[in-house]
Amino acid sequence: MNRLSRETSPYLLQHAHNPVDWYPWGDEALQRARAEDKPILVSIGYSACHWCHVMERESFEDPQVAALMNEHFINIKIDREERPDIDQIYMDAVVVMTGQGGWPSTAFFVARRTTFLWRRYFPPLPAHGRNDWTSVLKAIAKAFAEQGPDLERQANALTYHIFAHDKNVLQIEPDAVDNWQNVIKLSNYEQWAKNFDRIDGGFGNAPKFPAAMALQYLLEYAYHTDQADAAQHALFSIDTLSNGGIYDHLGGGFARYTVDKAWHIPHFEKMLYDNALLVGLLSDAYKILTANAAHLGTAGTNDELTEQRTRLYADTLHQTLDWVARDMTSPEGGFYAAYDADSEGEEGKFYTWHKREIDRLLQDDAAIFCAFYGISEDGSWEEGKNILYRRYTEAALSDKIGYDTDELYRLLAQCRRKLFLQREKRPKPLLDNKIILGWNALMNTAYTKAYRATQKTTYLAAAERNMQFLLSQFRHPHNGGLYHNYTNGKAANYALLDDYALLIESLLSLYACLYHARRPK
Repeated sequence: MNRLSRETSPYLLQHAHNPVDWYPWGDEALQRARAEDKPILVSIGYSACHWCHVMERESFEDPQVAALMNEHFINIKIDREERPDIDQIYMDAVVVMTGQGGWPSTAFFVARRTTFLWRRYFPPLPAHGRNDWTSVLKAIAKAFAEQGPDLERQANALTYHIFAHDKNVLQIEPDAVDNWQNVIKLSNYEQWAKNFDRIDGGFGNAPKFPAAMALQYLLEYAYHTDQADAAQHALFSIDTLSNGGIYDHLGGGFARYTVDKAWHIPHFEKMLYDNALLVGLLSDAYKILTANAAHLGTAGTNDELTEQRTRLYADTLHQTLDWVARDMTSPEGGFYAAYDADSEGEEGKFYTWHKREIDRLLQDDAAIFCAFYGISEDGSWEEGKNILYRRYTEAALSDKIGYDTDELYRLLAQCRRKLFLQREKRPKPLLDNKIILGWNALMNTAYTKAYRATQKTTYLAAAERNMQFLLSQFRHPHNGGLYHNYTNGKAANYALLDDYALLIESLLSLYACLYHARRPK
C-alpha cells in the first residue's frame, strides 16, 4: 500500500496497491526530489482510460519495474480530471515534443518543475517504434546522473518555447482587423469545411471524436448566416453519430471516440462531459427541426428526412438522459465523471454480443433485429463480437421486409429492452464516482437545453436538484470560493476558471428556464 491510499480519486486509488512508491502531486514529493537530487517521474491518466490500465498491468504492477522506478525517481501519479491545470501544462509540453497528445502520459522533470522528456504510453517490450519502459527508465537515470546540467538546459529551453508560443497567441490584436468578428467566423467555418467528412460525418479520419462543439458551431453559424451547407453537415454528422456504434443503443449515452472512420467501433469509455455536449447539441438540433427547420434549408426539400431526424434525435436525447439519471447520478443529485472502457479485464466486454446470444434471447424476432443492427456470426469487431449500430432507418427496413414502420419501431424497442435487461446482469465497468464542478455545470446546461427543446419537466427538476447540490457542497467554507471536485462526501482542489465559467453559464440557463416555467400566465 502506498501514499495514494489516502486519496479520494478513484484513479489514484486504483494505483494504491502498486509496488511503485507513488506520491500524489504536492510539496512532499518535490521536497524529497530536491533533498535526494533525483529526477521526478510524473504519470498522468484517468480512471476510464483503457491504455492507462494496460500500462499499469504491464509495468506499474511489476515488482522489478517498480524497484527501478523507486531507486532512481520520485514518482508522482496525477488524475488529469482532478488536476486539469497540471495536466494542461505538461500536455502542452508533449504536443511541442511529439506533435500529439493523449493518455497515459509520462513526464520526467527536475524539482524546479522544468520538463526534459515527455511521452505517452510505453510498452513493456520494444514495439511499433517505441522504446520499452525499462529501457527508458535506465536511460533517463543514466542521463540525469551523467548529464544533469544539459538536461536542465534542455528543460529550460522547452519551457521558454511554450511560454513564447502562449505569449504570441495572447498578443493577437483583434482591433487590427477590420470587422474582425465576421472575419473570424468566416475563417473558422472555412477551416472546418475543408475537413468535413462528407461520407461518414464529422471531421477528418480515424480515430474519430464527436467534436460536439464544432458541430454546435456549425448549427449556430448556419442559423445566423443561412449557410445551408453548414447546417446540412451538422445534421448529417448527428445522424451518423446517433446511428453508429459510438452510441449505446441499449442503454443510452455516447462513448468517447471511435477507432474507425465510420463510427462503428468505439473506444468504450463514457465521459460525462462528452455526453453533456452531445445532449446540448441534440437538443438544439431537435428544437431547430421542430420549430424552424426552414431557416436552415432543411424543411420542404425532404420532409420525410426531417421527420426521421426529429424522431431519431428525440430518442437519442431521451435515452442518453435516461442513462445519466439511472447510472450517472448520485443520491445527492451530482453527476459522476465516467464509466470505464473495461470490465472483467476486457475492453468492451459489457457492451458486445455474440449472435448466438441474441438469437437465444429474441428467438423469432432475432433475424429482424440482427439485420437492423448489423449483427453477424463473424461479428463487427473481433472474435465474433458484435457492436450494435443502425444499418437502416426504420422506414428503409420496413420497405425492404414489408413491415409497417411504426410496428417495426415498436418491435425493435421491445427487443432492445430484452437485451438491456440481460446486459444489466453482467459485471459493469468501473464507475468513476468523482463529481467535477465544471462537468456537472455542462450537464446541468444540457438538461435545461433538453427541457427547452422537449418541455419535459423532469429535465428541469433534475437540473434544479443538481444546482442545489453544487451550490451547497462545492462552496469553500471560509473564502466564498468554490472547489473543483467532490468524492464520497469530501470536496477538494480549488475550482479553476472553466469551472466558474461553466457554472455561470448553467446558472443563467437554469434561471431563464425557471423564470419562464413559473411566471404567472
